[in-house]
Amino acid sequence: MTKRRGRVIAAAVFVVALIGGGFGAWWANEVQTAARAGEAAARQGIELLKSGDGAGAQAQLTLAQQQFERTRSLLGPSWLQAVPLAGRQVQAIDQLAQVGAASSSAGAQMAALVAQTSTSGHKLNDVLKVAKPYLLSAVDSLGTIAAIEPQLSTDGLLPPVADAMRSAQELLAPTKPLLAKSGSVAAFVNYLFAGDHRFVLVSQNSAELRPTGGFMGSYGLVKAGKDGLSLEKYSDIYHLPAKSTLNIPRPPGARMAGGSLTFRDSNWWLDYPTSAETMLKLWDHLSPAQPSADGIVAIDLVTVQTLLREFGPIKVPEYSEPISADNMIPVLSTLIDDTYGLDHAHRKDILKSLSAELLNRMLNIAPAQVLPTAQLMMQLADQKHIQFYVRDAAAQQAILDLGWAGAMAIPSDATDLLGVANAVVWPSKMNFGVHKTIGYQVQLNPSGTADTVLTLGYQKDARQLLKIQRKWFGDYLRVYRPAGTTLTGSTSQRTMKPTKKMPKEVEIPASIAPAELNTTTIINGFSVMPGEKRTQTYNNTVPAAMVINGSTAHYRLLMVKQSDLEDSHVTVTINAPAGWTITSSSAAGRYSGTAIPFTATPTETQVTLDATLTTDLVLDLTLAKA
Repeated sequence: MTKRRGRVIAAAVFVVALIGGGFGAWWANEVQTAARAGEAAARQGIELLKSGDGAGAQAQLTLAQQQFERTRSLLGPSWLQAVPLAGRQVQAIDQLAQVGAASSSAGAQMAALVAQTSTSGHKLNDVLKVAKPYLLSAVDSLGTIAAIEPQLSTDGLLPPVADAMRSAQELLAPTKPLLAKSGSVAAFVNYLFAGDHRFVLVSQNSAELRPTGGFMGSYGLVKAGKDGLSLEKYSDIYHLPAKSTLNIPRPPGARMAGGSLTFRDSNWWLDYPTSAETMLKLWDHLSPAQPSADGIVAIDLVTVQTLLREFGPIKVPEYSEPISADNMIPVLSTLIDDTYGLDHAHRKDILKSLSAELLNRMLNIAPAQVLPTAQLMMQLADQKHIQFYVRDAAAQQAILDLGWAGAMAIPSDATDLLGVANAVVWPSKMNFGVHKTIGYQVQLNPSGTADTVLTLGYQKDARQLLKIQRKWFGDYLRVYRPAGTTLTGSTSQRTMKPTKKMPKEVEIPASIAPAELNTTTIINGFSVMPGEKRTQTYNNTVPAAMVINGSTAHYRLLMVKQSDLEDSHVTVTINAPAGWTITSSSAAGRYSGTAIPFTATPTETQVTLDATLTTDLVLDLTLAKA
């Protein structure tokens, strides 16, 4: 945890190196001394904050802010920045000092929060109750940095100043996605701490995979806001009333839902806001009525596993050994589905005990652990293992901008889309030991269309984890493609042939279904037996995959990830049209901005990406006529 905490804080406060040559020996020495004092104080403040010494860190980071502001005051009037050559150096030093002061200010606010809540052994709940003004002040500082960061450039700088500028740019690079969203962070903080909110927390069992992450096997009611965080209730999803006064017809393919959609089966769309809106509509109309809710938060088995890895094993009354990140999945699955499979009154008791203790540990972390724990939760949200939806439109927009909404949200400049959603629709925990791969080949054409081949691979372990559940993987597949895409062919190859009736009934030929989520939707149903490998291939033509503007063109692919027990391995190969070359290519996490390398051919007519799909990706290509 110490290493991660260091990265969080160090990303916000960095070293500013200054020189004084050419500006007068005394004046240059004063500027350099102030900047170095700011650097030293910032470094010490970071170390103290990492160790949990909030008061000491606040003092040092406040001193750093003062020294960086003194550096700016020594630079003289702003008109000096217009002087040729020398003025450009002064301007750069001023920009770096501004960033240093704002970064130190943000760090000082976090240190002040830690200092206020650590003197009496206070825990996370105490931090939450007083956090709002400190967080908003820190966000304001981030806004200052966000305004300056695009202006940072080495153009016209002498080597020593240019070196300092490059160091600053490198240190700020990981924070650029957050800086760009400082307004959204402020909006979310304002919403969360404006009052107390009640959220429905649904725990999705990824073993029975659904589009947003899994069957909602259990749920809780969580209160969060200005008075802290608390768990009001945690229960089996089947303890909720099945009846609703709102009759929503069962969507095609959702065979478990009966004649109309039930709350427990309503997370049916890969786009989490679409699912969550439906979930809340049903929640509002359950009979008998349930407590009012301001939103829905979904977590999955990976979330629980990650928290166990962070906070350590937990001993619960329902099991003889501690439950750890390593044994969690087999233990929970065996107890819930085998040992207590037919005892509906007690089969989820272990989840209640485990969830209550996990929340208790989170509420009792030391203040110095709050920032790294928050970073861990944001990482899980970026990977869709935690997904948020709230009724408040402004707060929901902020959540969407931050990448915590699990939203498909196709950007207007995307020319291609690939979203693969698998769903287990036969009642069983069949997703254990299923390994999925995605292969996508794109042949761009001179007309701007693209001929594509999507190859989905499925391999199921022969090992059978559960006893009373079905062992085969029965999948209802939906592939989301750009509107207007045509399906020109499909094939299926498998290494085993089922002999029983149900696996045969799962088989649904590939076809274009009624459009969902403003896309063209391909559906396909199939089974994968224990020990089997199966490959599904789909040939498509995308109508406007490449936007051509004279002698240049642009291709942008959005790959949408589904939350799953195991992330899919993905390979993407893009071929330029005849007579064109690829002039630039990039791939990055949609919200994190984390870059993923492409491999290009020597002739610059093909690029390939080979990665694990841990988050939504955006792949960008620019092309030029050869």
